[in-house]
Amino acid sequence: MKRGNRKKITALLTGAFIAASSFSVPTFHTELYIKNAYNLTAATVCASSYDDKNYSSFMQDTSVKVPIKDKMVPQGLTKVDDSYLISSYDYDGNQKSTIYVCDKDGNLENECNLDMRAHVGGISYDKNNDLIWVAASNGYVNAYNTNEMLSNNENHYICSLNVGKGCKNYMNPLKNSISYLTIDGNYLYVGNFSLFKNGVVKKYLIENNNGEINLSLERKFKVPTKVQGMTIYHKNNKEYLILSRSFGENSPSVIQIFAFKDDIKDYSHPSVKSVCYKTDAMVEQIMIDENNLYALFESSAYPYRYSSSSADNLEISDMSLVLMPK
Repeated sequence: MKRGNRKKITALLTGAFIAASSFSVPTFHTELYIKNAYNLTAATVCASSYDDKNYSSFMQDTSVKVPIKDKMVPQGLTKVDDSYLISSYDYDGNQKSTIYVCDKDGNLENECNLDMRAHVGGISYDKNNDLIWVAASNGYVNAYNTNEMLSNNENHYICSLNVGKGCKNYMNPLKNSISYLTIDGNYLYVGNFSLFKNGVVKKYLIENNNGEINLSLERKFKVPTKVQGMTIYHKNNKEYLILSRSFGENSPSVIQIFAFKDDIKDYSHPSVKSVCYKTDAMVEQIMIDENNLYALFESSAYPYRYSSSSADNLEISDMSLVLMPK
């Protein structure tokens, strides 16, 4: 299926690792799409071998348009039942940060304005507490009522908690910044973007005492530079840390996958093995749903759609995402 000028959210299933042959994307993008291009349910990968495999025969190709408006820039992605929630901020800073809710066909179900004008770089559904967690400003994270997010045009947070200590803003080290987050069971992971130094991820236990939400720090660890999103994948009683890494409109992004262990304190250390795959520029948040890895790109947003390009070393084809072994 020829795509023409468009961009998308890409969905791909990982076994233990993502693996595919050489595919690419058009140079310019004017629309946003959900792309369910990789379904590798039948693939089996040995998690300890870190082999690069080609599972392109398991790929599927479907597209759903995402309803992002005006000068809003998409940043985060999560899923509640059959609805996709996409966080976005106004490029000019005039409008409030917004959560767009759409169905699997791209039909807009709700447009919810938040109580802030933050970058909202991460959003995640907390199923155990029926909350939506969103990255706020100055090292804070906000928790919102899920039903109100899905149905109301305005939403005020239930709680706002400062978790930014040690997570420095890459443009202003005097400030703290939460650039991405994810939920895994009863735990909230938050992290900062760092351009030249290691980023920091902090793991918090979510405590719900009769509706009063608190966070208790469990541990923290270092991650590589340029992390825009993270998620945790469970398979065969093992855990995997998956990072999306990008910076710039004309540089390829990277999906990087590690075996996730409590005793690893620095995932950027050369001794820590990983598998990397190149993808199109400007990847943002990633998430796992039913063994599918969804990756959100911002390159077709208003400020970037006519300047961003795919990596020079990637070939053009009809598929939506480039995954190439490092």
